[in-house]
Amino acid sequence: MSRIKFTTPRPSWSLLCGLFGWLLLSLVPVSAQGRKDVISLVDGKELSGRIKSEDFAALVVEVKAGQDETVPWGNVKNIEYGTLPELAQALSSFRNGKYADALPAFEEILSDKKVKPIAQQSALYHAAASLQKLGRVDESIDAYKKLFEAFPKGRYLRLGGEAISSLHVAKGDFTNAGAALDRLGQGASDVAEFKPHLALLKGRVLEMDGKRTANAREAYDAAEKGAGSNATLLQEAQLGKARCLLAEGKFAEAEPIFRALANGKASAAVMAGACNGIGAIYHEEGRSKREAEKMTDAAIWHLKAYAVYAPLPGESTAEYERALFGAARSFKAASELEKNAERKRQNAERFAKEKERLEKEFPASVYLKEL
Repeated sequence: MSRIKFTTPRPSWSLLCGLFGWLLLSLVPVSAQGRKDVISLVDGKELSGRIKSEDFAALVVEVKAGQDETVPWGNVKNIEYGTLPELAQALSSFRNGKYADALPAFEEILSDKKVKPIAQQSALYHAAASLQKLGRVDESIDAYKKLFEAFPKGRYLRLGGEAISSLHVAKGDFTNAGAALDRLGQGASDVAEFKPHLALLKGRVLEMDGKRTANAREAYDAAEKGAGSNATLLQEAQLGKARCLLAEGKFAEAEPIFRALANGKASAAVMAGACNGIGAIYHEEGRSKREAEKMTDAAIWHLKAYAVYAPLPGESTAEYERALFGAARSFKAASELEKNAERKRQNAERFAKEKERLEKEFPASVYLKEL
């Protein structure tokens, strides 16, 4: 009987290539195959896709091939960079206050010659902010300059402008604080949305100078007029004008503005600013009447400003910093004025605690020299 011979067919080259490709794909984690950026919106909805750009006014996300969507920053609550895992990890360290860990992570991102613009802009800003948080003032100023040179019309014009001007102010250098803002304005001269924000920042520098409140009010007026439908910017300008009135000793004119903002519908930053304003009025009353109880009331308003209205990631920290200073200053004054030994001791301990918190959160704060 003849043997039956079985012949195994040779696999085709295309089949081998297909199998090999499938094997490689199967070795890649599922999360890496379909990573997307996720934008959480203030209305509770989400957008996912690939973020293509982040300018001052808005971000652009590709939600599907050939379909882009523009999202104003006022509608954005949070972003998770699924397409940029290294950036996401570095941002996590930054948001958890691990600035010494975050800084080298951002520097590593920037060392990549093929770094994507989205990652580059974020890493430049957060590296500068990390240096600021670590108290490395001059390095931070230089880092912010690099950010604005690379992205003169970018997402971080407002926050970065606030930061670099405050760093100069902390050094007592109001001239360079103003010059830094002038350079921002030149680089973003055709970004209409930034102009009222720039006026607000200039008003703050003039206000902090202490001798130019009239000029500061003019800048705040310009910010208020240019705010348009931006309710938060409008209220920030009103806060600035109220602080100018306060600095001029016009408490009766300033207080109704602060209380209206504190009792109305406003952002956390504005609510914190209003609480700080009321706290500052109580402090001045306590100082003039030499009443420890008024100082304690002042501290409570400042505590409310940062305990209840703490800024979210990406929001301005100016009022949070002011609140920490205000609480420390008022507890210190309460301790000095208090005649009861136990309450004097308690207020002294509270002062030390709030001062330590300010030093930790804002090591380059202009307010530290006043405590």
